[in-house]
Amino acid sequence: MPKLKSVLAKKVAKAEAASGSILLPEGRYAARLLEVNQKEGQKAPYWQWTFGDLHDEEGNSHPGRQWNNTSLSENALGFLKASFEAFGYTEDSDTDEMIGEWVVLHLIQEPIAQGRNAGQVRNSVSHLAPFNEDEFDFDPAELPAVPGAIANEI
Repeated sequence: MPKLKSVLAKKVAKAEAASGSILLPEGRYAARLLEVNQKEGQKAPYWQWTFGDLHDEEGNSHPGRQWNNTSLSENALGFLKASFEAFGYTEDSDTDEMIGEWVVLHLIQEPIAQGRNAGQVRNSVSHLAPFNEDEFDFDPAELPAVPGAIANEI
């Protein structure tokens, strides 16, 4: 069983208890794709895209993850197309090939509409855009690889 070392335990004791998620200011964030999972929706299945390694335009790293859902419903296929285009992949690509790739998330803040957290504000992805390394002040190559990412060799 894990146990904190004495020095760290004392620091934890002095910290203010926290819960929930971290609310980021609205804006553009570079993010790396960590995984894509298919889930069952009310009308059709959807893909849940999980992003991490968030960086603002000044290059500051932000903790946490962001999610974007794309429905496989006939009425929502344009959102799925926009995701493939933001990553620079074609629609017949396997999302496993995209793991570890960078994209720009445009985050907004909006209230949660229903459920136990209804009324609380959360970040939501309004849209995705292609990542241009020159627009962000950090070097993605300096970050460790994402586990499970397929190496794109030239």
